Amino acid sequence: MELTAEYNAWAVSPYLSGNLIRRQYEGDVQKTWDTGEPMLTGRAGLKHTLLLNAANITSDLFIRAASSAKDNTGETEIRYPGWATLNLAFNTEFGPQDQYQVNLALNNLTDKRYQTAHESIPAAGFNAAIGFAWNF
Repeated sequence: MELTAEYNAWAVSPYLSGNLIRRQYEGDVQKTWDTGEPMLTGRAGLKHTLLLNAANITSDLFIRAASSAKDNTGETEIRYPGWATLNLAFNTEFGPQDQYQVNLALNNLTDKRYQTAHESIPAAGFNAAIGFAWNF
């Protein structure tokens, strides 16, 4: 099940999006609900858009999180702890038809060490990503 909610009546828009997943594994000799998928994953945050003559600038401060997970589908049980990261993203659109976009994402602001379910490599600590798009 997926849920998304956003309130747009204020200058700052709070929002929430999340997924509830429950999957059962049925093997030849085993049946389990512990498939290694976090039951809950989601994002909650605040967005703000500044409308200027030459550009629109959107800022997004949000928490991304997942609940703990357990995997009993193999010979040994694997446990994944839950996690949450604090993130800040900026996006600007500009040009005669807003055809250009520049994005900056500052991820994991608290430099939290965590590992997502099914990944053998820990997730990145604090990191930044920049992007450019041109719609034509």
